[in-house]
Parts: sequence; C-alpha cells; structure tokens
Amino acid sequence: LISDSAASGAFKYVESQYIGGGGLVLIEQEKSSGASTVSDVQFANVFTSTYQMYRLIGFASSFDNDVSLRLRYMNGTTADSSTEYRHLRMGQKINSGNSISDHSSGNTGEGFAVIADGLRQDNQYAPVLMDLTFIDPAKSYAGYGGMVGNVGWNDHDGDWHTATVCHTFRDSSATVNGFNIFCSSGNTRYYDLKLYGVVNA
Repeated sequence: LISDSAASGAFKYVESQYIGGGGLVLIEQEKSSGASTVSDVQFANVFTSTYQMYRLIGFASSFDNDVSLRLRYMNGTTADSSTEYRHLRMGQKINSGNSISDHSSGNTGEGFAVIADGLRQDNQYAPVLMDLTFIDPAKSYAGYGGMVGNVGWNDHDGDWHTATVCHTFRDSSATVNGFNIFCSSGNTRYYDLKLYGVVNA
C-alpha cells in the first residue's frame, strides 16, 4: 500500500513491480546437491511480461577438463540450438609468472553463446564466476534480446581469466521464456545460480 498524499491519509494498492528504485526480486535459484552432476542447469519459464531485464549471479563448474560453458535460450523446456547466436567475449588472462595476455573470442553464427572456455576439470574451488544481465530476452520491445555481463574463471592450465561477455539471439520469430547453461561436453558440477528480475522504474 502507498499513500496518495501525506495529508489525505488515503491509500491505494500498487503491485511491487511498478514501484521504482531498480531493486532485484529473486525469481529462481538453482543449486547443486553436493557433488552431484547434471547435463544442464535449466531456468524454464522465467521470462515474463513482468520484467524487461533480469540478472543472473552465481557460479558453475565443469566435471570435465578443457570444455566451454555455454548458454541457450529455451521455449518451455526445449532449448533452441538454431545458429542465430552472436557472441563476443573481450578479456585477458594472467599466468603463474604474472604475464598478462589477451584472451578474446566470438562468433556470429553458432547454436549457442559461450560464457567461458578452457575450464578446469571439476574445479570446486575456482568455478566460473558470473554476473550477467539479460536485456528484454522475451523481446517485448525489440526483435532481438541479448545479454551482457562479467565472468571470471581458472582454466585447465591454471591461468586466471576475466572478461566481459555479450551476445544477442537473432531469431525474431522464436519464443523465448527461459534458458539453460551447460558444458560443451560432460556435465556441470558445483553450481549455485540465482536469477533476479530487475524492478521496472
């Protein structure tokens, strides 16, 4: 309840998503059970008309060595593997000798978006750390939704990476209401991911 004016004492009901402030509302959390593995981590039917932006915060690890962590959008529980993903990652890495070098990559026509690559096997203590923002994934305004954010991870050689990642999904006719995160081969292990809706101003 909010008041129309301090003097009137009149109150009216307003749904929380219409109250400004840019706050975050937890929509779903996916967390591994001990050392158990899954083929993918799914956030199904989470994108709705309530929010235009969403924020994913957390970590995930690979059960296998030297694989990439990837993302696909979903309609219900069906992942879209059409080659309409354009992704770019701009980053650097530092090795044990404190030598820093570029580690950037991208593609304009794959069936997935890459979050991180060269992962270290079953790394419980240094997983892929991520803070990703989805912009209008359900395509309420534009024909294409997308994501931008920051990631950090240790690779299979022991180098530490940090990068900004960005992608867009360029299939304007596809229905998008969720996504999954998975490894290029093998399973995902040790993960804790929280998806928030960004309160509309």
